[in-house]
Amino acid sequence: MNTYVKKHIAFFTALSLLTTGLSISPVYAVSDDTASVNSLNSSDYVGETYAASYTSNIDGHNSVANHTGDVASPVLSYLYPIDNTNLMRVQSRGNNKGPAVTWYNSDIKASRQKSIEKELPIFGGFYADGTYYYLVTGQNNHSCDDSVEVYRVTKYDKDWNRLASVGLFGANTYEPFAAGSCDIVSMGDFLIVHTCHTMYSSDSTHHQANAVFEINTASMTVTDQHTDVSNSDHGYVSHSFNQYSVLNGDQLVSVDHGDAYPREIHLTRYQDDITDGTFSGGTVFPATVLSIPGTTGDNNTGVTLGGLQNSDGNFLIAGTSAYRTNTEAEAVDNNRDVFLASVDNGSSTAEVNYITSYSDESASNPFLVPVNNNYYMLLWSTLSGEDNSNGKRGSNGKIYYQKIKANGEPEGRIYSVKGHLSDCEPVMFNNNLTWYTTDSKNKTIFYLLDIGTMKVKKKKPKTDKHGFAMTATISAGTIVGGQQVNLNSYFSLSENADCFYIRDKAGRMAGRVNKKGIFTAKNSDASGTEVTVEAQVKEGSYFNSISACSITVLEKPVLSLPKVHTGAAGSTLDGNTFFTTESTAKQLPVRWESSKTNVAEVDPKTGLITIRGEGKAKITAYFGDTTSGNTVKQKAVKANMRIFLN
Repeated sequence: MNTYVKKHIAFFTALSLLTTGLSISPVYAVSDDTASVNSLNSSDYVGETYAASYTSNIDGHNSVANHTGDVASPVLSYLYPIDNTNLMRVQSRGNNKGPAVTWYNSDIKASRQKSIEKELPIFGGFYADGTYYYLVTGQNNHSCDDSVEVYRVTKYDKDWNRLASVGLFGANTYEPFAAGSCDIVSMGDFLIVHTCHTMYSSDSTHHQANAVFEINTASMTVTDQHTDVSNSDHGYVSHSFNQYSVLNGDQLVSVDHGDAYPREIHLTRYQDDITDGTFSGGTVFPATVLSIPGTTGDNNTGVTLGGLQNSDGNFLIAGTSAYRTNTEAEAVDNNRDVFLASVDNGSSTAEVNYITSYSDESASNPFLVPVNNNYYMLLWSTLSGEDNSNGKRGSNGKIYYQKIKANGEPEGRIYSVKGHLSDCEPVMFNNNLTWYTTDSKNKTIFYLLDIGTMKVKKKKPKTDKHGFAMTATISAGTIVGGQQVNLNSYFSLSENADCFYIRDKAGRMAGRVNKKGIFTAKNSDASGTEVTVEAQVKEGSYFNSISACSITVLEKPVLSLPKVHTGAAGSTLDGNTFFTTESTAKQLPVRWESSKTNVAEVDPKTGLITIRGEGKAKITAYFGDTTSGNTVKQKAVKANMRIFLN
């Protein structure tokens, strides 16, 4: 169990001598133990049936509503606008599980859902670069073994098909994402992860610091990393209790919440061109955003860090502080105010403006969200004085928000509305600033802040009682109207389905399916209708699709043999040419037979009819595969012929 150490500092027994001088890393102390490395085996990659159960994210923003140490944690709730009418939610389901992805339309109605197979057991973060999706995961390395993969970046296409991954091994990491967050930026083929870790130790104490690494996403290789003990001249901050990054052109700019080296909200401007594959090889230009009074290494800083934005080379940083001056000796947790700092690209200090001046309340960690090129939105809540069951001070049930100009100046009044924020950073979607909360009873509420009227609407996401549509299907092939197919052999389900369902109205017109998974084709046209049948399991009062099968249904075939035929014995007819429906061009009969072979004999494979004698014969064509065992009932198409010899 990680233990925050207050009012004192522990030092490395072995000090690191750097080119810039002596650096001593303070303690985010973790007692060493004999726990083995949390390694993975093949069974860890098995996909899981989605269960709609999440940890409450209400009042969370990097967990800094927890006032004991003001320490952040990775964000678990994300929204990503695909376009003006489609919104994607990525939600961690906790360690040792892959995240759940849900797609919504502009009415916040769920249309699709997918459960992503887990990677490493600890969730770090999600990122989208416009072309691909990325997950950052990690695992503990309590053996301090350089062969252990401690961070992994996994790349996906836009339908969440896994494409590739790359990992950092060892990386001076005892526990990834410890006492901090995980922020991600990218440019072209280069992606940078700004996070934190506790490190290897020679004295049974594992010191905490930030960690930054760069990935070439085209080759999925690690091109640069900064995970060793260093000092602020190299971008190193210890302890770093929260992390944010932006790009300024092709250069990385980051901000850390430090409690010791340095004890401040600290801005780092790296001078390297990240598209060369490195961010940290050149000169670093630091800036002090907000100095923090108190003892070096005291985890209770009285400060939170809420966000970083690049406003045309003017860096805006939002947070809260219990200090109104740098001369105050003690932070007052119950009286925190929202600040907004501005750092010009050429400056080493910040201009800090306080947005609030509470006397009997305390502000939660704010969000600073870009709305357009002209302004940002600053959002926060006020906190109650009581800790909730999660050890966090919940909000008083009000959200406050104010427009911020591009230069960092507030514009207009502060608005308020009843509601909650969460760890989900608001995003612009369909002209609304949008976020969601999930409570302990798994109730999800979406908030939509109209940027024109400044009014907030709440929406409960909708779905139908049959659950979510699948994102991919298995094909059962092409069949004709009247044919039946047993779908169970296609699904290969890991558990029994509670029901089978056809969601699309056109699909229900073309076929039906019973509880046992027997699909019966009704009818279609020559072009065919693709029918998707979902296998579902019941979870609470809703059904959730766990697999799906697609079947192309063609029109019912009609065999129009001549009712009376005159011909010589031994003459032939091609039965296939007497179908009056176009479907036979796509799906020929699999077998033919004659009721009287002494009148008309038919080749069972080709449908060639040979005249043998006078009389009446019934010719039958069968549609449907008889070899795979999937067909439970073939479609028999019959026609009668009266034969006369000439």
